[in-house]
Amino acid sequence: YVFGTTSADEGFLVFCTPAGGDQTAEVEHLSSGYLFRAGALRRLATAERRNTRDAATGGVQRIEIEATDADGRELTVVGEAASRMALGTGGLCINTFLRFDVGGGDGPIRTGWGEDQDVWSYARFAAMRSAVASVATG
Repeated sequence: YVFGTTSADEGFLVFCTPAGGDQTAEVEHLSSGYLFRAGALRRLATAERRNTRDAATGGVQRIEIEATDADGRELTVVGEAASRMALGTGGLCINTFLRFDVGGGDGPIRTGWGEDQDVWSYARFAAMRSAVASVATG
């Protein structure tokens, strides 16, 4: 999942699952989530998330999200990794701190900050990391 905020009046939480259950797929679709904007908290109706990974670490480098809430309000998010850490307890969880450009609604693009949690089994992460590295080196 990924969450972020631009101000006391705007924030989002987006849970996504990989397309077709393929954890190596870098396009994911909405499982659940919320948009809080201008005092109104609404459940997300749709969302698509696209990930770009860092070839050296396998961690998320960039996230792009396009979503719509139950009231039809649009949310566009582009996040770039600022830092990350990994936690290993029964699996691997990579927590990435991101800077977001957030659009949708009235007004200009807003800057925000938030976190992504990327959870893997060790075996699947190792396989994905090898695949990402081989694509990057072509």
